[in-house]
Amino acid sequence: MFTRSGWASWPWERCWSSARAAGPPDDGGGSDGPKDTLTIATGAVRSVDPARQYDQPSLWVNGLALEGLIKPHPSGKVQPALAESFENPDPVTYVYTLRKGVKFWNQAEVTPEDVVFSLKRYQEQTAQTASKYKSVKSIEATGPMEVTVKQGA
Repeated sequence: MFTRSGWASWPWERCWSSARAAGPPDDGGGSDGPKDTLTIATGAVRSVDPARQYDQPSLWVNGLALEGLIKPHPSGKVQPALAESFENPDPVTYVYTLRKGVKFWNQAEVTPEDVVFSLKRYQEQTAQTASKYKSVKSIEATGPMEVTVKQGA
């Protein structure tokens, strides 16, 4: 997620070097390495910016590293994630109450303004996600830990 002042700290180098150090690379002739090590190969990650990602490896990495306001439950229902709760008071309004104490990797606390900033980036014309946000009329911080998203009527 972005903050208004730029990226929160991203520990990608540590993640990738840790993954490389997990065991010897497979030379294609079978695995002689440790049996409790999972090695996953993927293509190059083109972007860690969720508004600019357009390739599968970036989606995978961002999906592991970033948390949304809500997420799907295995049953198919929607459940809270960074949002402590959410409601849909009318057909075009979604109100998210943010979980207190959630921090970025740099230990700065996530604020409603950070969420608004991040969500509005998805609407920018250069964002890969812009078409998905065309119906969004407004995204506003409406309380100390609250964000309201309204769709066009």
